Amino acid sequence: MDTSEKILAALRERNVTHARIAAVLNVTTNNATRLYNPDPKTGKTRKLSFDEGMALITAFDLDNQYEDRPIEPMSLPVARLAVQYIAQQLGVRIDPDDERVEDLALDIRAYSEFAASSQIGENLDRAEGWLDGRRSRLPART
Repeated sequence: MDTSEKILAALRERNVTHARIAAVLNVTTNNATRLYNPDPKTGKTRKLSFDEGMALITAFDLDNQYEDRPIEPMSLPVARLAVQYIAQQLGVRIDPDDERVEDLALDIRAYSEFAASSQIGENLDRAEGWLDGRRSRLPART
């Protein structure tokens, strides 16, 4: 399941209508419906762009699904979108199901949690030490 599907599943779980999705994305309701239903000609559903995914995550507060939990600085869906966006901007083609996407998303999310905490403050040496320690615990990526 890719990030678009996860975002759309969360919206479906919250009973968000296609009309509300269309309003957030500034598209027609038919265009929003194509996110869920395959195109009759191609048999494929329309994927969300990075900006569309971010707009939906923000508009419907998908980062913070449970109010009794502490708010995370960056959710995994947003981190996955960031990894895919960065790869795209670098001209690297990467499948959303590639395990490197998940690994890098976890790195980004962990760093955002650390950076948002009071532990880092303005201390760059502490941040670099934390990152080095995290990298040493991860398996080497090929």
